[in-house]
Amino acid sequence: MNRYTIFFAVLCLPFGSTACGVFAGQDDTSMETDASAASGGGHTGGMSRGTGNGTGNNGTTNVDSSSSGGGDIVLEPDGSPVTFECDPYAQNCPKGEKCLPWANDGGGAWNATTCSPIVEQPHQLGEECMAIGFASAGADTCDLGLMCWGVDLMTNLGTCVAMCGGSAAAPVCEPEGTACSITNSGSVVLCLPMCSPLDQDCGANQGCYPIGGSWVCAPDASNAGGGYQEVCAFINVCDPGLVCIDAASTPNCAGDACCTELCEVDNPAGASQCQGAADGQFCAPWYGAGAAPSGFEDVGLCTLPT
Repeated sequence: MNRYTIFFAVLCLPFGSTACGVFAGQDDTSMETDASAASGGGHTGGMSRGTGNGTGNNGTTNVDSSSSGGGDIVLEPDGSPVTFECDPYAQNCPKGEKCLPWANDGGGAWNATTCSPIVEQPHQLGEECMAIGFASAGADTCDLGLMCWGVDLMTNLGTCVAMCGGSAAAPVCEPEGTACSITNSGSVVLCLPMCSPLDQDCGANQGCYPIGGSWVCAPDASNAGGGYQEVCAFINVCDPGLVCIDAASTPNCAGDACCTELCEVDNPAGASQCQGAADGQFCAPWYGAGAAPSGFEDVGLCTLPT
């Protein structure tokens, strides 16, 4: 089954600038919809990771509010301007249209927003929908405030999910059990199901990944890769139970970022939970002291000392 894999794209730079992971606090995440990346079960789209500063994640995401306002210009890391024609939170398009993310360069990564016509008899939350054209074209058959998500490469079919309301500074998700996942410089704002990173309690072909200060379910885009020490460019190209993190955290990482394991901080096994234990990896708390949400105090990451 070939599907557009919902990746959350990663901008891979050393710690201290833009890190390849959300381990220590994330400034931005990005998703792409490159069909060439979807060779097996999963969906397209990808999540980028944000700034990291070593062990201890404060669980927050700092998204520049200017990246989601109507008509605002932001600069991507390569310096190219990206335009946001509308605000996905406010849905400030003309009557009969809605604000959706799209790839304004014709590529596979959502990098901007655009106003798109709402189809007659649009599909509602949780209903099957269709991406019009392709997954990153910025048009679908869902109603206002919804986006067609998890689009199948062969059929262009997906499911309508809610987009976040409120604002970039104070996002709101109405569907129970969901959290606002802000990615792609603020162009993609979706209410995705919350989950447990240690239990990996998402559905088939999905993993529990850290996005926007929460742990949410997203399609597993690892395909044939995604194992320990595998080079990664997106959060969800690592197997469930692993995360894409800066190379400095993973022994012998051959790229800017590699997949490494999550672990249980209070597990008596300690560092032996980590495949890189012999090279110095240990189980460090994901959250800083006192910062872990209730039930997430034991979430850890296999990492190297800083």
